Amino acid sequence: MEKKKTMNGVFSGDNITLLFSYPFKDPAWKKKLLLGFIAALVPFMNICLMGYAGRMIKPVADEGRDPFLPEWDDWGGLFIDGLRMLAVTFLGILPSLLFVLPAFVIIYASMIVPAVMSDSSSADIPVQVMIIPVLGMLLGGLLALVGSVISMGLGLLLPAALCHVVVKHSLPALFQFREWWAIWRANLSGYLLCMVMAMGLSFAMTIAFQFISFLVFVCFPLYFIAVGAVSVYFSLLLYPLFAQVYREGVKKLAAKQQGQA
Repeated sequence: MEKKKTMNGVFSGDNITLLFSYPFKDPAWKKKLLLGFIAALVPFMNICLMGYAGRMIKPVADEGRDPFLPEWDDWGGLFIDGLRMLAVTFLGILPSLLFVLPAFVIIYASMIVPAVMSDSSSADIPVQVMIIPVLGMLLGGLLALVGSVISMGLGLLLPAALCHVVVKHSLPALFQFREWWAIWRANLSGYLLCMVMAMGLSFAMTIAFQFISFLVFVCFPLYFIAVGAVSVYFSLLLYPLFAQVYREGVKKLAAKQQGQA
């Protein structure tokens, strides 16, 4: 049985070291990571990988345990849990997509429409046609900027909402806004640091993909294996981090409510 611990700060040196090293402390880590790599590469099985991430979140967020690798069992349950997490993620990014997708459509259309409207037999292009790309770029750029700002704001809130859904084991828990908002507010500094660390991990993963891209020309299957390995390890770091920050928020909220009682 994995030991319980009292956290003395999610971003302490000991906790960061544990976060990066825990996947390799399990006696069966090779088998478990291999199954994770396979799940990451096979369509629909990657939903099970998200469900597996949920299995890592709940013991940490709800019970305060150290991060550990759960067993790969109950694949049907993993798939259902993965669908629940996928739904939360999709609903979390949907508002930004409502701005970003029209932005790309407008920018693309503003470049195509003038070519269609202009008379190719004439050297003179009407001013009204020439101004369409400029207006399209301005409007599309504005929508993309708004979508990016919304995406950053929701990216800061999503970890708390996601962990709340996993802990409650219920998708409607996403709409228990007051509950997970209170937890998020209680540990705002932790969530800000969490976002910074998540962005750092994303940047590191991008760099890793750049380094392994040459494998496409050396050995195409090996490239997909490397991508799967990096993606799985990224998930093993990110989701327990979300869970630890959520747990700390719960503890801070409880302490605050006790102080007010």
